[in-house]
Amino acid sequence: MYSSNKPDRLRSGSFTSQRYQDILMSWGFLLPTLFILAVILIWPLCVSLKMSFFHWELARPDLGRPFVWFENYIQAFTDDDVIHSLNISAFFVIISLAFELIFGFIAAFLLAQKVKGIGVFRVLILLPMMLPDVVVGLMWKLLFDSRNGIINYFLSLLGIPQQIWMGANLAFPLIIMAEVWQQTSFFALILLAGLQAIPEELYEASKIDGATYWQELRYITLPILKPVMLVALIFRTMFTMRVFAPIWVLTGGGPGNATNLLSLKIYQEGFSYYNMGYAAALSWILLILTVIITYAYIKVLFGKEEKA
Repeated sequence: MYSSNKPDRLRSGSFTSQRYQDILMSWGFLLPTLFILAVILIWPLCVSLKMSFFHWELARPDLGRPFVWFENYIQAFTDDDVIHSLNISAFFVIISLAFELIFGFIAAFLLAQKVKGIGVFRVLILLPMMLPDVVVGLMWKLLFDSRNGIINYFLSLLGIPQQIWMGANLAFPLIIMAEVWQQTSFFALILLAGLQAIPEELYEASKIDGATYWQELRYITLPILKPVMLVALIFRTMFTMRVFAPIWVLTGGGPGNATNLLSLKIYQEGFSYYNMGYAAALSWILLILTVIITYAYIKVLFGKEEKA
């Protein structure tokens, strides 16, 4: 009896030893990556959080860096300029994402059709997303410049008076148009992958049951695409809330503060007014709002499944 159990114990010990070796090897591969992430991500976050509790003006070194507790955060929610930036940022994110989702779904549906040459259009629709943000801002500025813009040039040829596209009334819709034009392809790409993953048998069975196109859309396509939409919305919300380069190049936050989103306000406080502590506090407010909105997405889109 003893001799028969000995090989089993040896095999068990050998398996355990191999498992420990695999675990150590896995950590050996992970630790360099975790170290790099800690250096370039976690450490700067900790430094900025610490900075947000100090009053630190680079232009006034004589004032030192006094510890002010939550004074920067309290100031942010009593600052009319910050409240204005929060409001227009909310409108910018909601309107931009709504149009990107709608146009992205339409584009994905069209690109999912099995038509000759559709591959060319699948490549072309990705071009706006692949352009650098600064290039997009410059391109739209050249198009809609009030004096030398291409759009006003063609309007003058048609005898139509030139428009002040970057005025107080049109600047905000203009930055939304630029954002939607550049980022709709992201939704189209993600939703196209989701559409192509839906089994054709579901649609064939629904046609046998007499389902209409709208019933297929409501009861098959949209429910299956819900997790895909969640992923796309989470990523796009995070990126849209901190968008900076195209708007800074296009309008600079103006005219006045008509397009001065919170991301631009943070830049101005940190690198125009050199108020580093206040800028750090605004950055953390933006981060916290992003986390809250992301959590809200998950609860709204998956709340029914969790209750079930």
